[in-house]
Amino acid sequence: MNSKPPTPTIDYDVEISGVREVSLIGTAELGFWRDRLSREGFHPVPIDGRAQLLVSSTNATFHGIRFRELSFSLFVSRRKDAADAEGLYLLRAFNSVRFFAFVERTLFSTPYYPGELDVEVGPPARVDLREKGRVPLRMTMSPRSSVAARDDGWEGPIFLPRNGGSGTKVFFARLRGETRFSPFDPEADAVTIQPSPTHTIFDELLRSGFTPREWIVRPNATHGKSKTFPLDSAPRAQTKSA
Repeated sequence: MNSKPPTPTIDYDVEISGVREVSLIGTAELGFWRDRLSREGFHPVPIDGRAQLLVSSTNATFHGIRFRELSFSLFVSRRKDAADAEGLYLLRAFNSVRFFAFVERTLFSTPYYPGELDVEVGPPARVDLREKGRVPLRMTMSPRSSVAARDDGWEGPIFLPRNGGSGTKVFFARLRGETRFSPFDPEADAVTIQPSPTHTIFDELLRSGFTPREWIVRPNATHGKSKTFPLDSAPRAQTKSA
């Protein structure tokens, strides 16, 4: 008698409630991101012939310390021409608390850096990243009179860039809560991106023609995060929606 192997249980070492989240899904030139990930062993999973990116920001409190985060990820698979994403590939991330960014880089091997951030769920929802008088990223969602909301979430692996010869690593994330989805309205919403002398992600977004498609806003979410594993010894949990 054949049976499916049990889904591994992931231990989320850090879990934070009361998270205010503003995210934006967009698309970009597929060939650009295929070339970008060619040496990492991952492939962007396309939608309508374009790569899919997630720009996610949060405003939360951990052990009484208020912090804000911003991350840029690609939907990817380790299989070429896969129809469904295996997880997210974390390109770059920022944390408003310098010590938290340091801990992320050194203990979790994540590409986090300090950044001056504002994250507001609104309405209107707004995200600003400032850097030495510049504003590399600003996202503003116009007030919506009615936005569909439902309990929703995501759980799955987040793959990390290789750091020297240490090999690929991965951690697992879980988020859930009342979720508001809204199409990006180019007539009323706004996203501005400027190159940064420090972080190449903004130039990459511009060069690949990043195009916003959908807002995801969670005013009161719960986020969980596992420890970081070497990819070859990580649990084989699958990506899933709530």
